Amino acid sequence: MLNIQSYSRRLSWKRFHKEFFLKQKPVLIRNGLPDLEDGAWNWTPKVLLSRYREVLPMLKRDEIETEVLIPKRNNSNIVSQWSSKRKKLDTLEVLKRFQENHLKDNIQARLEPSLFWREHESLPNILQSRRSQILYQNSLLFLTSPGLRTPLHSDEDNGLLMHLSGRKTVLLVSPKTSDKHEIIGDLMKYRHMDGRIKDLYEYSKDELIGQVHKAIFKLNPGDILFIPKRWLHDIESETTTASLAVRFRNV
Repeated sequence: MLNIQSYSRRLSWKRFHKEFFLKQKPVLIRNGLPDLEDGAWNWTPKVLLSRYREVLPMLKRDEIETEVLIPKRNNSNIVSQWSSKRKKLDTLEVLKRFQENHLKDNIQARLEPSLFWREHESLPNILQSRRSQILYQNSLLFLTSPGLRTPLHSDEDNGLLMHLSGRKTVLLVSPKTSDKHEIIGDLMKYRHMDGRIKDLYEYSKDELIGQVHKAIFKLNPGDILFIPKRWLHDIESETTTASLAVRFRNV
């Protein structure tokens, strides 16, 4: 198993840049979201709904719906851009159901962060001076039903996964594994497998999984995970969850 470094609360930009970004190493920052007196990062279901209602009168008719992903099969727990059914739902209704903890229809809603972000919002320490280099157009707010997984994949850009509510389990796989042609082909079959991360990867008797350089851990509200590009990851929502995925190329 890989040992992913973990920091509590604060990690300076200088240290993040030198020890993790330049070396393309993941890092888990516990309670890393700015804890501001005005509650700016208190992105609870209630706050998200309130902020959306503020901007709703300014939105055009084609901007008030959100695309959601739905597993292809009734007994599946996989949602992904490449294998899920898609449909449009009213954003206000999705947020109401999220606040009431009724997001139990096996859906993952992907919302534009700009609907909720405010000018006074501070970024985590590691990005405070680099706001202009964040790829807002590739960043998403994910609202996910309990039990659903976004299966094994990697991203083209570096990313910070800012976890806002609920509990998630994350699997990270090092490029030391994914760069091996004799392994990656067989490993990618797991992106099509239903099931929980612990059963697929932690307690698996598959010899292939034993060869994989991997780490499995939990995310709690307030945690930030740096996922370098090319690192495979599999993410499972144990409860109804909200997470903000922020993409960036340089810091």
